[in-house]
Amino acid sequence: MFKTTSCIVLVIALLMTEVESDAQTGCASGLQIHGYPPVSQGALMQDKLGVTTTGFLYQYDPTVSSLEEGQYRLGTNTTQGYTDTNLGAGLGTHVIKIWFDYNDLVVKGYPNSHTTTATYPNMSISGNPNSYFGTVNSLTDLASSPPMKELFSNPDFNTYILEAGEFCQKTTGGAWEGTLWRSTDGTSFNFGTSVQNCVYNDFYSLTKYLLQTYSGSGKTFVLQNWEGDNALNPSQFTVPPTQTETCTNPSAANYPGAFCQTVLNMRTWLNLRWQGVNDARGAYEASTSKVTVAAAAEVNLVDGYNTSSYPYPTAMDIVIPQLHMDLYSCSCYHSSLPPYGQTVNPMLQVYQSKIVQPVLAVNSEPTLYGANNIYIGEFNAPEYHWYSDDDWTETTSRLARMNTSQQVQGALAANARWIVYWQVYTNDVVGESGNTIAGYWLIRPPCNSTDGTQSWCTDSSHTGQPGYSQTWNFFQNVMPQPYSTYQYVYEAENFFTTITNTGSELDVADSNMTGGYGTELQGAAVNSVISYSMYVPTTGTQTLSIRVRTGSANGFFAVHLNGAALPGTFDTFASASGYPTFTITTQSIPSGTTTVDLVVTGKNSSSSGYNLVIDNISIVPTSGHDSISHVVSSQLGRKLK
Repeated sequence: MFKTTSCIVLVIALLMTEVESDAQTGCASGLQIHGYPPVSQGALMQDKLGVTTTGFLYQYDPTVSSLEEGQYRLGTNTTQGYTDTNLGAGLGTHVIKIWFDYNDLVVKGYPNSHTTTATYPNMSISGNPNSYFGTVNSLTDLASSPPMKELFSNPDFNTYILEAGEFCQKTTGGAWEGTLWRSTDGTSFNFGTSVQNCVYNDFYSLTKYLLQTYSGSGKTFVLQNWEGDNALNPSQFTVPPTQTETCTNPSAANYPGAFCQTVLNMRTWLNLRWQGVNDARGAYEASTSKVTVAAAAEVNLVDGYNTSSYPYPTAMDIVIPQLHMDLYSCSCYHSSLPPYGQTVNPMLQVYQSKIVQPVLAVNSEPTLYGANNIYIGEFNAPEYHWYSDDDWTETTSRLARMNTSQQVQGALAANARWIVYWQVYTNDVVGESGNTIAGYWLIRPPCNSTDGTQSWCTDSSHTGQPGYSQTWNFFQNVMPQPYSTYQYVYEAENFFTTITNTGSELDVADSNMTGGYGTELQGAAVNSVISYSMYVPTTGTQTLSIRVRTGSANGFFAVHLNGAALPGTFDTFASASGYPTFTITTQSIPSGTTTVDLVVTGKNSSSSGYNLVIDNISIVPTSGHDSISHVVSSQLGRKLK
């Protein structure tokens, strides 16, 4: 499991005090992994796509706490009788992420606004018992506080991703997690036995509490750290490491001791968190059923995509291979620029290659999640990539929507377990005056008469910009909705694609195409292939159809479905643009990642080229989809009528 000769996790466990009987005493018999199998949350989109709700700078309903409003925005908006005229129904996701530590959640009050100009800190609200945390001195105290009990009992959600920070250095101002194990000069480490015991015990006790309190609920609780590379931050060290530093040879003359000791501490710290979770699962899983508590490690840089501008080793290279975790998260903001989903997919493959699969248990139990153990803990394609001074337009919305869609589909094609968007309302301001919002949202700020005191609303360039009128513009149509037509339409411009042999891909704007855009395979030749990978949420007999735009430079194509050639050749040549839909096949198509290859086979003698212009690909279930739970439109960015 580890690249070092010592069995780090098991040795660490011997230091712990709370449950010594659970600690393993050696490596020869293997490491037992408790808690298998995890709770299954299904394969529908609302079980995969989640959103973070934390640290808002604005709200639409000041009568409830921010944490409550976030829940109602993301769930079904029906729990506990809550209604809001601004939003008749919530997003419908079953996956929610929050900050879960003393500093951000308690000291600063939920939310942590990062600014003194926020209108609605909204914690605590007089008369609302679920807006008070009370006295909290541990993760378990926090989990048992009224706001958390309300969240964890919310039937809308089955998966909670908690950015959890132990209470081992609780101070008046809170303590950032890195202070436990990090020292930039090598003289102020504070990661002795007592602190390590505290880390272990905090996660052991929290896991025990969650397993017992929510027994039988079918809920999953994922406990992860905050962005590993930002926490490590090699640039701040007195002696910064070289990009090739591995921290495996402390005796080397050029060994940067402070940095590598910090790396060793970070590995130990994360393994301790997992050890506490795993030991508690072993001690209490027999008396609890249908609850999963899992430990995760998160990074935010993946090599191959950052090495040209990041001259330091990444946590993925020097920390992740030394860990034994249930899950591994990527905070994927460097994937949010073109080529969109084409970046996300191979990036996750690189990350997966760095994970050393842990040793199987003595009784041959598999690891908790097996090879499907990567998820995206944060990602976003904020509107500020395409605007300045809060100039939000339909164009900025479309670009952000397309970017988000392609990232989601790239992650689905890479088999990411969860994909968590940052976030429902923004918590970030930019600019020296703090009057510009960064654009990390699903719902824009209202900037109406009741919110006009916010600085970004009073800025002259922002006055009159739409708020709620252009919201839910990224995810809404991948969630279940009560539509009478159960059709899965995949917009070509929104999907992860690859080109084989000759040709290049271009987005095409055309108001006659669904969604207003399509994809063109330019410069094609015979045997050119454009491949689309999408996620099909159900298994059954389904009809595959492809809508194209004809043209004078277009060719013939054949179709391969998941690698198998299908009968038929389809001609997309015409002297003028047309928009025919070709029915390719009706057959059984399984749920999961589906690949549709369009192979150029030739051209009409009158055509000047072999290009293909694809509007959309649809996969329509032929029967058996009469329940709302099966409705999952993948028309990311195009609302059903």
